[in-house]
Amino acid sequence: MAGLRVATWNCQHGRPTPAKLGESVASLDVDVLGLQEIDRNTRRVGHRDLAHSAQEAFEGELVWAPALSLGDGGDYGNALLVRGEVLSSDVVPLPRRRRRGSEPRVALVVEAELAGRRWTIANTHLSRVSEFAARQLISLVDALRDRPAPRILVGDLNLQPQLVLPWLAAESYRLALGPLTHPAHRPRRQIDHVAVAGRGCRVDALEAVQLPVGDHRALIAEVTVED
Repeated sequence: MAGLRVATWNCQHGRPTPAKLGESVASLDVDVLGLQEIDRNTRRVGHRDLAHSAQEAFEGELVWAPALSLGDGGDYGNALLVRGEVLSSDVVPLPRRRRRGSEPRVALVVEAELAGRRWTIANTHLSRVSEFAARQLISLVDALRDRPAPRILVGDLNLQPQLVLPWLAAESYRLALGPLTHPAHRPRRQIDHVAVAGRGCRVDALEAVQLPVGDHRALIAEVTVED
């Protein structure tokens, strides 16, 4: 039996104290961490490279998926940190609203060797408009269909479980239901998710952790797969 400790966290570019981002990442002590809304070299974080800071604290490999350039020499997007060997990675563009100023959304898909086996791991941050978030989720699941199992999908989906379950269940994903994650100080909903697919793959435990920065709690899952 292989097992991973997996987390997803919308870190809100380390707000209000970006210097504490690395400390927060280290405190999670996970094998895989999907980060959303993480800045690299933007003015609002003092031109720090927060993805690099997170990697140093995590002590693993960093894979980066820029979503938006902020016009000040920096950008922000999604990062995946892995304590294992990254074998391949792709940035998958997701459907975008045809509206001026709408934020582009992407998914980061990685194949990696961890805990003695190959995994497919996807990290994303979907639209705050439910209709488009659902379309983006469907597009991502389609893109993952032919990827090797077991598959893990993490991210800030901006959808509560009742809106996520039908689309994931149709593709044989199991969604981990549990603690609320947003807003961090007094959570009222679970919009951050971990889902798994593949024979014998399951989530055995789930917890939400409040950290010194960000407006979401980190969602941590114990993922196992039976051979």
